[in-house]
Amino acid sequence: MTSSGTPGTRGRVVMIVDNDVSRDSRVQKQARSAAERGWDVVLLGVARGTRREELALGDAVVRLLPVAGALGSPRHTFRRAPLRAPLAYPSAAAQSRRRQEARVRAVDLLNREGRLLADAETG
Repeated sequence: MTSSGTPGTRGRVVMIVDNDVSRDSRVQKQARSAAERGWDVVLLGVARGTRREELALGDAVVRLLPVAGALGSPRHTFRRAPLRAPLAYPSAAAQSRRRQEARVRAVDLLNREGRLLADAETG
């Protein structure tokens, strides 16, 4: 058994996409290809409804998870007319989405900083 996978695999690959995977042929091909080459592949996507789904894509596992809140809404629903409201968010939903995006960026930066510090300590 490898340190990050199941017995008989090269390791684990987790792919995360912000769609329902069904129309993303590029991601499907990559997941299927990696699984055929011996990787333990888990593909995480967004469920269209409120229920979790688990599917097989060749030897890869696809898990569709419901996403609550503004990040679960399509971006085009937050477009605005900049001349009508140049200094404010057009809606509370747009404001909520921007706050969540800022939180996601902050967590990502902390994660990157942690990886850089870990690499500096080992190298």
